[in-house]
Amino acid sequence: PLVGATELICRTAEWLSRSDFKPVRPGVTIPVIAAPLLIIAGDADPLINIPALHDAIAKRPATRVSKLVVLPDVPHIMALAADPDGYRERLSDFLAIASEAAA
Repeated sequence: PLVGATELICRTAEWLSRSDFKPVRPGVTIPVIAAPLLIIAGDADPLINIPALHDAIAKRPATRVSKLVVLPDVPHIMALAADPDGYRERLSDFLAIASEAAA
């Protein structure tokens, strides 16, 4: 469960976006996504459970292109800002691999 400032931030984001984040269940959704999947996340993100993402990706069929990139000391939604060139390179590499797999 979320606590303290993290909970307040999530509830505010829900209110602003008129969304309900409770049904968002990456552990259930990620394994069944048919499209290639790239997740770039920071290990300093209090909203992301990195081991759970690893587990969910491991449940995807081996034929589906999947990649999880974990950046050290990067907070929520700051992966691009933390390393813009590296982010672009990772995205470009992933798109090339996904395109090749689709051909």
